[in-house]
Order: sequence, then structure tokens, then C-alpha cells
Amino acid sequence: MPKGANPNEVVLDFTGVKPFEPLDEKATYLIGVDSLANVTSAENKEPMVKAVFSIKGPAEVQAMGTKEEDGEVKLTGEYAGHTTRAAGRKLFRNYLYKPEALPFLYEFIRGVEPGVDLNTKTFKFNLAKYIGLEAACRIKNRVYNGQVQSDIARILPASAYKE
Repeated sequence: MPKGANPNEVVLDFTGVKPFEPLDEKATYLIGVDSLANVTSAENKEPMVKAVFSIKGPAEVQAMGTKEEDGEVKLTGEYAGHTTRAAGRKLFRNYLYKPEALPFLYEFIRGVEPGVDLNTKTFKFNLAKYIGLEAACRIKNRVYNGQVQSDIARILPASAYKE
């Protein structure tokens, strides 16, 4: 970590740094599973898996537009007229273990492990098995706490990604 003269100070270079821009919602992205962790949701104290993904492709996509309105960032739903970096961006998704939420986890497993037999009452979900695997995804942009986030909307097999 960079150090400053004061031990409570860190010297950083922000030249060229821009806030994250919304990714193209019409694109399909190739993603890799970085981490999976069993946690408890802060909201309702339910067990869930927290997933972190990295975008592997495409390198860049069309940026979606934003505007500031009444001091808040809003999505315009239109293209911004330039590209933004996609590769390397992180995406996050939580999967609750509640029966009514299992279709989301089902889609994740089928995306990273196409052909897996999930028609069983005794499927063993071993998180470590899925680290490093790839899938494709579609995203949906939203504004959360004043910042733009691109969330995973759908997980697909990696074969759905076309450069």
C-alpha cells in the first residue's frame, strides 16, 4: 500500500480514474467465478451464497448513459456515445437457499456446469468446485446509494458468449 509522510495518510494517483459507467445491457458477457462463500443475509438472516465474478470479455462495450437530476444519478436507458472498459470489472450476486429462490441458484449451476443433473433431492453443492469456472451472463444496470451498479440478470452457459 502506498504510504504518505503521515502514517494516517496514503498518497494515491487518481489521474485518469473515472467512476464506473453502466455497461451495455444488450451485450452478453463472459464471466469467471472468482469466489463463492456461504454467508447469512444481513436483511433477513437467511443462509445464502455470495458470489463474485470477473468479466473476461468483451474488453470494452458501449457505455449506457446517465444524467444527474436533483443531485442524484439517473440511468437514461440510451447509449452514452462512447465505450467503457468491461474486462476486469467485478459483478456480484447473492443466492438464497430458500426453496422459492432456488431457481436462481439452479440457473447459476446450469450456467457454469452445463449438463449437470439437477433432478435430484440430494444434490451436493460444493462451492470450491465452481471457483474458476466460466459462464456467460446478461446484466441489468441500477443506481444504488447514488452509484451505478451492473448486476447479473441471467446466467447462461459460456457457449452463449460470442466475441
